[in-house]
Amino acid sequence: RTFGRPLKKMVQALIPLAFQIGAASTWAVVAALVGVKTLLVALAILKLLLIAGAAKVTK
Repeated sequence: RTFGRPLKKMVQALIPLAFQIGAASTWAVVAALVGVKTLLVALAILKLLLIAGAAKVTK
């Protein structure tokens, strides 16, 4: 009977912490995906510029 009360308090204290960790990891995943997408777009633009530059040189 006495064991259940402190455990319950501890669990209640951990719930917001677990939520914060979950939210932080979610944002980390979102940031990573946005970063990868930005990188891919930048590489695609660079490739197009290189192709355009190469086409100009050959003409």
